[in-house]
Amino acid sequence: MDIKTAITIMAIKLAKEISGDHYDESVALEVADAVNEVTSDPSEIETLLKIAKWESGYRRNVANCKAKGDNGNALGIWQVHPRSKEEATALCSSIAESAKIALFRVRESKSACLKKGMKGAALLSGYTIGHCVKVDKHSIMRWGDGKTIIKLLKEDELAI
Repeated sequence: MDIKTAITIMAIKLAKEISGDHYDESVALEVADAVNEVTSDPSEIETLLKIAKWESGYRRNVANCKAKGDNGNALGIWQVHPRSKEEATALCSSIAESAKIALFRVRESKSACLKKGMKGAALLSGYTIGHCVKVDKHSIMRWGDGKTIIKLLKEDELAI
């Protein structure tokens, strides 16, 4: 199985877990494509897919910014707080553009929290709550260690 297929399988599975029959499968597929385009790192892949699950439920009205979070401050499928008008426009223009910004913010959080001695899910707390903390339930739910994607890739190899 190639990485794109593994990402797609995981995205659909996560979407069904949170949204039941109410998620938009086309959004889940667009998220999978966007994540595949921005990173090949298993941990980043899983983290982005989980953030999309918990922040938007893979819903079109969140992806296109008709529904906003955090009192109108969080935009797009990954519910990012834009830092400029241009970033707000990009977050609402497409899932692909939103993925680039979300990944940048995930990496930014990991870097900042690593400098403060954090590890694992705590590295995502800068993204989820805006500052680095050792224990944050939101970070724990959204953190991906990469094991699920790796397992999907290996299962296919074992079947051959």
